[in-house]
Amino acid sequence: MAVFLSSVRKWGTDMSKKRFTKEQIEILSRNENVHKVTDKYIVFEADFKRLCLENVKKGITLRQTFIDCGFDIGVIGFDRMKDAYQNWKRIDNENKELKTGHYGGGRPRKNPMTPEEIIASQRKQIERLEAENDFLRQIRRLERRHQPQQSPSEENSKR
Repeated sequence: MAVFLSSVRKWGTDMSKKRFTKEQIEILSRNENVHKVTDKYIVFEADFKRLCLENVKKGITLRQTFIDCGFDIGVIGFDRMKDAYQNWKRIDNENKELKTGHYGGGRPRKNPMTPEEIIASQRKQIERLEAENDFLRQIRRLERRHQPQQSPSEENSKR
C-alpha cells in the first residue's frame, strides 16, 4: 500500500512550483503569441494554439514550434508547454473552439458586481469591440485596395 501511495501524482504540483519573475513576465508579454502572463500562468493566443496543433500533425515538434515563435523553453518549461498542448489537443478533439483566454472555469463571484464594476466591465467590452471594428475596417480597406479595378468600359461590355 505504501508503494502505491508514493507513486500517486499530486495534481497541480508541477505548474504551481515554477513562478515567473518580473523580467520573465515582461519578456513573455512582448511576444505576440501571448495574450496574458502572470507570475503563475500564461494565456496564449488562439492562433498560436492552432499553429501548435497543426505543426505537431505535420511532424514538427512542439519544442521547435515554441522556439520558432520566439519562446525560450528554459523560461516556460517543457512540462508547462506539454501540459498546455495536451489541453489544446483535448479541446480540439472534443470539437470545441480553441479561443484566447480561459475556458469558463473559475470560482463564481461571492458578491454581485457593483454598478461601478458593471460600468467598468462594459467600458472594457466597448473598447474591445471598437478595436475589433477598427481592425475589420482596416482589413476591408486593404482588401478593396488590392482587388483588381474594372474600368467603366469593361463594366458596360458585360451588360
